[in-house]
Amino acid sequence: MTGSYTHADGATISGAGNASFLAGTQTVTGTVRINVPLLVTNGGVRVTGPGDLLVAGPLTWNGNTQMAGTGRTVFESTSVVTLDGMNGDAFAFRTIENFGIVNHSGGRIIAEGQNWVNRPGGTFNLSLTTGHAFNVPFASSATVLFTNEGVFNRTGNTGSSALSGGRVQFNNLGEVRVSQGTFDFNTFVLPQRQSSTLTGGRYTVLAGASLVMSAGLTTIGTGATVTLSGVGSSFAAINTITAVQGTFVLQNGRSFTTAGPLTNTGTIDLGTNLLTVNGNYTQTSSGTLALAVAGRSTGQFGRLVVNGVASLAGGLRWSALNGFALNGSDNLRIVTCTTRNGAFQSVHGPRGRIILTPDGVILFRPPVASVPVGPG
Repeated sequence: MTGSYTHADGATISGAGNASFLAGTQTVTGTVRINVPLLVTNGGVRVTGPGDLLVAGPLTWNGNTQMAGTGRTVFESTSVVTLDGMNGDAFAFRTIENFGIVNHSGGRIIAEGQNWVNRPGGTFNLSLTTGHAFNVPFASSATVLFTNEGVFNRTGNTGSSALSGGRVQFNNLGEVRVSQGTFDFNTFVLPQRQSSTLTGGRYTVLAGASLVMSAGLTTIGTGATVTLSGVGSSFAAINTITAVQGTFVLQNGRSFTTAGPLTNTGTIDLGTNLLTVNGNYTQTSSGTLALAVAGRSTGQFGRLVVNGVASLAGGLRWSALNGFALNGSDNLRIVTCTTRNGAFQSVHGPRGRIILTPDGVILFRPPVASVPVGPG
C-alpha cells in the first residue's frame, strides 16, 4: 500500500501473500486484523487512529516510520515482530501490547507518551550492541511507561544496552532476564526499586551476563526473586545484601558470598551450589533453606557456609537429582558454621534425616531396620 487508507471496524488483511505499508497514512477506526506477514518500511508511513490494529503474523518495522493515535496495536501470540534499522521511527501516544515475540536489534525508537505492555507469555528481546531502545524527545514533557508482565530478555551479543536514556518508567511485574551482554537499569525508573529494597519482579542473570543497577541493595523484598545462573553471572548491586524476604536462587555452578550477615525470612534456594555468609546467618520461622543433592562429592550438593553463628528456624527442603539416593554411609555436611543455635522446624525431602552438630547440620540416611527371616 502506498496511499492513505481508512480501515474500518471488522476489516481484515489476509491472503496467500504478504502486505506492505510503503507510504501514506493508515487510519484505523475500529478493530482491524492483519493475518499475513506485514512490512512497514521506507519512511513516510504513518499508522494512526483510535482503533485497534491486531497483528497475527510476522511484522518487520523499520525505515523512519510512525505509529501514533489513541488506539492500540496488539501483537498476538502468533506474531514475531522485528524492529531493525530503527532511525527516527516514532511510537507516539499509542498503546502497544505484545503477546508474541518482539526482537529489537537495531536503532532507537522515538517514544512519546507511549504505553508499552509486554503481556504474560510475551517476550521482548533486546539485542542492541550499545545505547538504548527508546529515546524520548527532550522537547517533550511526556514519559513512556513500559510494563513487563512477560519476559524482557537482554540477548544476542556481549554488548551493553539499556531501555532508555531517561523519562521511561519500567514496571517489572514479570521477569527481566539477561542472557547475554549487559543490561543497565541506571538510566530509567524502576518502581520496584525502593531505596535499598527490591520489592517485586523476577531478575535472572545467566552465565557471563551482567545486570547493572545502582549500588546499595540490601534487601530482596517479599515480591522479588533474584536468580544467578551460571559462572560469571553478575548482579553487583546485591553484593551488599543483608536480608532475603522474597526468593534468592543459585543455579548451574554459581556460588555467592555475602559482604556481611544475612537474615532469611523468605526462601534461599542453593540448588547444588555454595552460599558463604561472612557473618552471622539468621533464619526465622518463616524462612526456608532449599537445596538439591546430585551426588556425595563437594559441588554435587548445596552447602551453606557461615563464618559466624547460624541461628536456625523455619524449614529445610531438599530434593534428589538424576535419581540420586543416599546410602547408609553418606554424611553430607550441608551447613557449616562457627556455632549453631536453634534447629529447622520442618524438614522435607526424600528419605533422609539431619544431624544437628555444634558447628552445623549433616544430611544422612538412617539405617534400615533388619527383619528376622526364618526360625529363630
